Amino acid sequence: MKSSLKTTLIISSIAVVIFITLIITLYFVGRKQGKKSVTDGNRGKLPEETDWGNTLSETESADIKRIAEALHADMKGISMFKRNEAIYYEYCNCSDRVFIGVANYFADQYGASLAKWIDDEYFSAVSFQLQGVADAILIRLAKHGITA
Repeated sequence: MKSSLKTTLIISSIAVVIFITLIITLYFVGRKQGKKSVTDGNRGKLPEETDWGNTLSETESADIKRIAEALHADMKGISMFKRNEAIYYEYCNCSDRVFIGVANYFADQYGASLAKWIDDEYFSAVSFQLQGVADAILIRLAKHGITA
């Protein structure tokens, strides 16, 4: 009876170790692929321009930086309750030059696609109305070639 219990315990321990190893491996493989996709050209081209920082006005450049940093601050960590709703609406309604510039700045500064961050974000019941704005942002980003 003791031998049977010991054997079951050993088999269970081995299964748990294999499961944890598999989870950790999948995490790092997925993380590596995510970084690879960001560097594989998932950037939008500014209308009439090719580089967001060199040919935009000072106001546009300042808006790009401010919006990108506000979006990052709102989405980093666990944000289940209080949301900065105004920044999502402002971003959704800005000009194409600023809109694409924000996505490109976000990718440059944070090493990740803004579309991916928004797509992965969870909007709780408190901020449920933001889901519609997030969907509109994702559709507009996809229109410019920036996908999750």
